[in-house]
Amino acid sequence: MDFPNVVFSTIYLRDVKDEGSVVSLYGTFFKNNFPARTTLQQNFDMKSEDVEQISFIAVRQPLH
Repeated sequence: MDFPNVVFSTIYLRDVKDEGSVVSLYGTFFKNNFPARTTLQQNFDMKSEDVEQISFIAVRQPLH
């Protein structure tokens, strides 16, 4: 499977103020028929990247 198979994603950010940057980057992977998306700010104890996790739900046959 590949990105055209994705129908839903959940993005966990360290700081929700970074959402604009994430949306720009997200657009480089999804050209048409953007999947539904939930973006959440999550408090993380460890110091690491701004995007902590991205989860995808995909279907076998692309919807477009």
